[in-house]
Order: sequence, then C-alpha cells, then structure tokens
Amino acid sequence: DQKIDKAKAEGRRLSMNFGSSRSLAYYISPTRTQVADNEFLNTGERSVVNSWEVVNSASAGSSLLTAYVRFHQWMDHGARPEVVFVELSPVAVTRATRWFTTEIKFGVPLRFALGRLNEMPWAHSKTVLASRLFALSRYRLGERDNFSAPWEMLIRMTAEHVAVRPENVQLFPGFPAGKEPPAAALLYLNMMGPMEAELFTAYNIDPAMESYAHSIIRRGKKLGIPVIFWRPPVHPLWQSVLNKHLNQTQWDRLILRLENEGGHYLDLGAPGVMQCNYFFDPVHFGQNCIPEIFYRKLQLYESIQAKEAGDVD
Repeated sequence: DQKIDKAKAEGRRLSMNFGSSRSLAYYISPTRTQVADNEFLNTGERSVVNSWEVVNSASAGSSLLTAYVRFHQWMDHGARPEVVFVELSPVAVTRATRWFTTEIKFGVPLRFALGRLNEMPWAHSKTVLASRLFALSRYRLGERDNFSAPWEMLIRMTAEHVAVRPENVQLFPGFPAGKEPPAAALLYLNMMGPMEAELFTAYNIDPAMESYAHSIIRRGKKLGIPVIFWRPPVHPLWQSVLNKHLNQTQWDRLILRLENEGGHYLDLGAPGVMQCNYFFDPVHFGQNCIPEIFYRKLQLYESIQAKEAGDVD
C-alpha cells in the first residue's frame, strides 16, 4: 500500500508484476538514478519508465500458482493497477521442479484455498488442505509455531524492499553473453547439466498450472485490467537447452489459448527485442536489464491501448 500511495501522490501510473527469482530485481529497480544511467534506453524511453511505478510480487522458484495467489490477494485487497505483468517461462507451467512441492504446501494460505475450492484444481487444493492438517497434528492450537518453511523464509528475505525501493542499491549486472570470464563460463556449464536433467527429463505443460493463467486473465478482464505475460530472456547456452527439449508447437498453442482468453504475450528473448544481453547465470538476466525490460513491457501495453482506441474510433 505504501508504494501504491506514493505513486499516486507523485502522479505516476501503476502497474504490477508477478514472477519468480528473475523478477526479484524489481524490488530494487528501476529507480530514477538507474534509469538515468541506463545505456539501453533513450531520453524518451527513460521518461516513460519514470512515469510508472511497478509493484512487485516475486519469490524464488515460484510458478504460475504463486502468481495466481498473489494476484487474487491484491485484487481482493482492492488494488487496481492499470496493467498487470505476469512472468511466464517453461518452468512456470510445470510441476517438474524441485520447488513446486514446497510452493504448494507453504505458498498458498489455507483461507485462500478454502475460498477457491471450486476453482483450484482438486489435486492442488487437496495438497494444500492436507499440509495444513498435518501441521495442526504436530502443533497445538494457540501454541507458538517455531517451524519456518523454506518458502516463508524466502518471502521474508525478499520482502525487505517491498514497501520502498531504495535509491542507492548496487545492481549486479553479471556479464554480456559470450564475454564471460573463464570462471563464469565454466560455472554456467556446470550448472546447466543438473538443471537440464531436473527440468526436462519428463517435461510437460501442466493443464492445472495453465488454469491459473486463465483465472488471472478472467479476473483482469472483469476489472478492466489488461494482463501481459512476459517470457524472460535467457543466456544463449540455456536457450539451446530449451530449443532441444521444448516442444515449440505446444508452447505456441499455450500462448494462443491465453490470447484467445484475452491475455497478451511478450517474448523478451526473441531476436531483436532486447538490447541488454547481460546475465549472471544461464537463466537469470543481469539486474541492469530491468529498466529496459520494464520499458519493453510498457511499450507493448501502450500499443495495446492504441489499438483498442483505434478499434473504438
């Protein structure tokens, strides 16, 4: 609320972003100083970025499930951003990650799940309810619970700058793709093998996970809030892994279904979209890319608005 009130007082337009660890940088960027120093934006583009605020909700390892929960919580709270951005990558629509079990057990409040039993996939609702019953069987009601779920710890760690974005935090850019020092390049290669085996041994787009995206779109349409799904840019090394394992036809059909529902899609990894090509590991773009990433999303939103205005005219 503090960040929203501050944006309103300053006359800036309000957006919201929901994502994973790749969106964590939104807690510390973009600030006016970072925008002014950004080499990938021109004067007019910097002005556009400075005229907006982005309220961020991001957690490491989170999927569309967490975006679904946080989005509906914000809307229930009365937030009305002009546009909503939802991070969408192949990892966001599968259960085949090391984080999903923790996410569903500890990232979905019981009251939220009970209120949406008719909407959430039953397998997911059942897991949420069972995890809470298990917790109650271990701890007496009214007794202080010293158990700290890893997911809750991650949320606390990233919540430090939720209310106020600090102005003088040092961003970590990483290195331009293809120009990494030998130690970093070796680290990237060593990371990719286990990640590839974990994520793509039995990869599929889970219809249950996809249903959360459709729910976000429907609520956005009801409230008059456009929803833009954005695919983060990744290092060329990881893109080669995606090219090998991801069924592009299935992915394109997913995007088409979301667009038919009323959502919009932006692939920031497509050739020619981004100028900033910094990464600090195979799947995370450099934090110095956030100002341009934010601008590219706003650019799509403005084009959507212009098209709709033209259709009305």
